[in-house]
Amino acid sequence: MLNRKLNESWEKPWFVPVNKNSAVTNFKTEYQYKNGNFIFLLFSSMFLRFTTLQFMTFKQGLSLGYMVIKGSDGLPVYYDSFSYYKMKNGILREGDAADMITVKNLIDFEVVQTYIDGILVAEQGKPYINSVEILPLNKFNCSEKKPADFIIFPAKGQTEIDVIEALEGQLITNRLVRPAVIKNELIIADTDNDILKIVVVNRYTDAPVAISFIKNIGLTKGAIASSVAHDSHNIVAVGVDDESICRAVNLVVKERGGISAVSDEKEMILPLPVGGLMSVTMALK
Repeated sequence: MLNRKLNESWEKPWFVPVNKNSAVTNFKTEYQYKNGNFIFLLFSSMFLRFTTLQFMTFKQGLSLGYMVIKGSDGLPVYYDSFSYYKMKNGILREGDAADMITVKNLIDFEVVQTYIDGILVAEQGKPYINSVEILPLNKFNCSEKKPADFIIFPAKGQTEIDVIEALEGQLITNRLVRPAVIKNELIIADTDNDILKIVVVNRYTDAPVAISFIKNIGLTKGAIASSVAHDSHNIVAVGVDDESICRAVNLVVKERGGISAVSDEKEMILPLPVGGLMSVTMALK
């Protein structure tokens, strides 16, 4: 009786698409998704009742002439660069070098041990390998700047400026047009509305500084600067006034790379002499 009742009332809650395109593939490249991507896309297709198991990226769709409906959602996949580029390491297959870490659990992801080629090199934050002196590789050929290098003169009759609007947690930005604040015949930052000056200084040669304005950084005094700035890793600085920006930039120039912060009372710099990106000191320091 129970079996009969179940057979009459139970309904399968997922849909299994079965057609000539039953492999989980990329529509444009015909690449077959594997491992976690295969499982995730397959089960997503079942529960979302897709009628095909072919997928493609947003850019691939545009390149093929398809239109994407505004507000449409996508599914995340991870990029298996090791298999795609036929790399010989990185997946920890049998026979691979045991370059890996162990963690306390998969929630906090606290690293317990670190192995290189199967050898324990660090445990509980303590390294087992000795540091050695190295000659940092770097290319930093610009000279120190002056505050006058960061000034902007308004064009005749100019009353507005273009502003980059930074968005929390996003790579994309918006373009805003805002009233220009002009003082002593110069366009300056508008700290009351969180519109600061942003500059890019060429680290490879002395060249004119690129200058603009940015919103949503939140500084009310001083400036910050960094040579960690993909892809060219020039010096990018943001500040409330030209003097502070100049000080922050010159700290980075003196160290031939780094991350700096300045205020009226204090200057701080994290030197990054290896390509302007990395330090030669121990991480714990």
